[in-house]
Amino acid sequence: MRYNKVAMLSAACILFLGLIGSLLYFIDFRKEKIMPAQEVGFKSRSFPGTSQYWEREEEYPFRIEAAVNLWQALNLPTNYIYTNKNSGITSPINGKAKGISFPWSFGFTLGLGKRLFSTDWILEANYTYFRSTGSDSQSVSTSGALIPLKGVGLIGESVSSAISKYNILFNELRFYLDKPINFPKTVLFSTTLGLQTSWLKLKQTSSYDDDFTVYDKSTSWGIGPELGFDTKWLFYNFFYLKGALLGALQYRQGNSVYSEAEIYMKEKLHYLSPIIDFNIGLGIANYLFSDRIFLALELLYDLNYYFNQDQMFSVSQSSSPRFEPIGKDLGFQGFTLKAKLSF
Repeated sequence: MRYNKVAMLSAACILFLGLIGSLLYFIDFRKEKIMPAQEVGFKSRSFPGTSQYWEREEEYPFRIEAAVNLWQALNLPTNYIYTNKNSGITSPINGKAKGISFPWSFGFTLGLGKRLFSTDWILEANYTYFRSTGSDSQSVSTSGALIPLKGVGLIGESVSSAISKYNILFNELRFYLDKPINFPKTVLFSTTLGLQTSWLKLKQTSSYDDDFTVYDKSTSWGIGPELGFDTKWLFYNFFYLKGALLGALQYRQGNSVYSEAEIYMKEKLHYLSPIIDFNIGLGIANYLFSDRIFLALELLYDLNYYFNQDQMFSVSQSSSPRFEPIGKDLGFQGFTLKAKLSF
């Protein structure tokens, strides 16, 4: 059912782009009849479908963009309970490890840009906010058993119920230079070079039989250089295909905390985290009000992958427990509806 809702939302966004495109064309056509470009001192707009379509956009000194993100968290180790089909916790054990599946959650991105004097370089900054919460619960079946996967104090025991909740808070701030390069046949290629920083907070709370709680927490901050590529291909009138790939390497520092009834562990961490951002999708753009502004709308599929980001403790349940940071990856996938205004 969750994926059906996403498919319906995607179809609605595509229909929305089509309707907006028709509206933009109508508005621009009306404005040109009322206020021709030659009368207000602007160059005549390059017609859609020509190789000069993107050139006028590069002449505008300012950019503003806003986006709504519908993402789902991926690849986090969230297992907290083992469901044994047989009663008891001794062999043979036959069951499955249970974790948390994250829901689709909304976030946003806001950005500003300024062309540097009379050059083709554009200085841009954008901020992204995303928050998601997932949960899961299990109860013992008549002939089965629940075996906790967390908690040193629960080694060798079974429980009748368990519940776990996971919170993700992600903030990212980017500063970068954008250099557009026009190619023939309506293709625009641009490179980005910049600096990005991000804050990440991960927290999982697992409760067993309502009287034993385990807390896992990882917080970190990172900064590092980035390099990216962006391509647009105007394939029909105002419509274009877009693809982008960005890579970054961040130096990160933070804290990992593990606590339960009589145990509290904390470790300060320093590590490197490679990052890959990829998106592809459909856009529509047009010059409006006699070339006074350029408006673009995009519907994109996003995949953002952050290596070595989850630094929560891994606890070995043995007679001598060992606490070690996990060092697992974190990813976000989903859809982004973006609007960009140049003026």
